[in-house]
Amino acid sequence: MPKLLIFAPCEKALIDQSNNLSLVSVLQDVTVSIPEQNLPENALIPMKWDVVSLWLEEPGDGTKEFEQICELRRDDQIISRSRTTFSMQGPLHRVLVTNYGFPVQPPGQFMLILRLREMPGGQAQIVAQYPLRAEVKVQKPS
Repeated sequence: MPKLLIFAPCEKALIDQSNNLSLVSVLQDVTVSIPEQNLPENALIPMKWDVVSLWLEEPGDGTKEFEQICELRRDDQIISRSRTTFSMQGPLHRVLVTNYGFPVQPPGQFMLILRLREMPGGQAQIVAQYPLRAEVKVQKPS
């Protein structure tokens, strides 16, 4: 199984002309300021954000196919899930997952969970977890 080198959510992932990766604004907290009002349950803010994983090939990985599963969870509830199938085409393999929207209602703690399994039929194993916090700041009328 490939070894995970990087797992990070960010506002944007950039690839330069030399195929190097840059992460812009690695996320820890997602804060939104809104006018005083009642937000609907499960409200999302219109935010584009990426999740980046970088894998290192281990001996024997070159002929295998893998599935990466990335979940955003609150407690035991899955908010979003993405699945990406890949094979190692060299010593490093990068997976970028772009997300649209971030849940802010109710505010609180989230966990981004990364699983990996060998295809076909392997058991998915948790390889990384990353905590994120959403906060809503209410602006009082002036």
